[in-house]
Amino acid sequence: MKRKITLTLIIFLILVISIVIFPKEKEKIKTIKKENTSSFISMMVEDESGKYVEKNENQFVKDGYIFNSEKSGCENGGILTWNKEKEKIEASLITSDKCYAYFDKYDFTKSCKWGYEDNLGCELIKNKDNTLIYHDGKCDYEGEANCSLEAEDNNYRYAGTSTEVNNYVCFGSNVEPCPEDNLYRIIGIFDGNIKLIKADIANSELLGSNGTYTGEVELDNFYKGKKSILSWYWWQKTNIEENFQSNWLESSLNTLNLNNNYLNSFKEKWRQKIQKYSYQINGAKFDIYSTTNAKIIYDYELGKNAVEEKNKFAIGLMYISDYMYAANSKYWHYNAYKESGEDYRMSVNDNWMYMGMDEWTITKNNYWTDNAFFISYKGYPMTHYSHKNGSTVRPVFYLEKNIQAISGDGTESKPYYLSVND
Repeated sequence: MKRKITLTLIIFLILVISIVIFPKEKEKIKTIKKENTSSFISMMVEDESGKYVEKNENQFVKDGYIFNSEKSGCENGGILTWNKEKEKIEASLITSDKCYAYFDKYDFTKSCKWGYEDNLGCELIKNKDNTLIYHDGKCDYEGEANCSLEAEDNNYRYAGTSTEVNNYVCFGSNVEPCPEDNLYRIIGIFDGNIKLIKADIANSELLGSNGTYTGEVELDNFYKGKKSILSWYWWQKTNIEENFQSNWLESSLNTLNLNNNYLNSFKEKWRQKIQKYSYQINGAKFDIYSTTNAKIIYDYELGKNAVEEKNKFAIGLMYISDYMYAANSKYWHYNAYKESGEDYRMSVNDNWMYMGMDEWTITKNNYWTDNAFFISYKGYPMTHYSHKNGSTVRPVFYLEKNIQAISGDGTESKPYYLSVND
């Protein structure tokens, strides 16, 4: 009897000790469900000087900042993590604690290190070859040794021949093989945003036969070596030619053909993967574009000499500098155009973006104000009337930052397929 009582007491004591020393998991873990700062979390935000300043606000910062998982933590061993799907901080606490959540100014390289390693942009950079060039002025690639020819904007761009650049993405479909109208190519990674351009020309079934549509043009043995019928569009249409000035904001190619007809050709779940982005639409003078190299054109279009006029759109067009930097780097010092012919016409076989036809860019001409720039079928930037001359259109857009690839290797036959359910 005594032995039974003794054994019962021992079991009881073990249970009591287990409850005290090993609390249940539900009591051990405390998770912040709401998107606000709790009394035990101080929000530390990086300022322009690189120092951290405490912010007393109701919401954690998001736009323009990234959660620093290396610095963030708690005094008594608690752990802070960022839930990127819900965009909230979650805290795992053993006891009462004082925690510090650090937020750095957004940097794509840091995002690949702190919780976003699985997005497509990070994968591209992790596995990059010498066709994906980082424009930081350090020339860590094979090709032109003069670093001053880079954009030096700390962004990534694909450059080289069409066959060596494996930058294909299937967007709008998860069907294999990827339908031709859903095949895109990556121009580059800009501030962490993957920028796509349609791999082929968009036709009137996608862009519509309204807006700036001018009709179908038949090309014999011109495009892809076969007879083709292509949809032709004005950059802008107007009934008043006197004092006409090219204006992308008023262009129905922008507002109707691209950002209505084309955008709505995708299902809603795919449209949600396209982010509205600030496009520079100011343009520059013709003589700058026709007689200078890729770097100078970039500086006037987007860089230090650009007159800023940015507006957000979901769908846009390529910049001239997009096209020129898509060529092998050995051509970056060539003029866009030269009467002698030693210009970008010589790069057509070494530029994956070259299509062999006239196609519009988003850049207007600030000298002849009724003009806009296009890439000539000969392979160099040119300008003509935006409301009288037609060209083909290849839509451009930016993917949301954290989109993931589920399969593919970037080749034309095996493009990257994205984590979007049809």
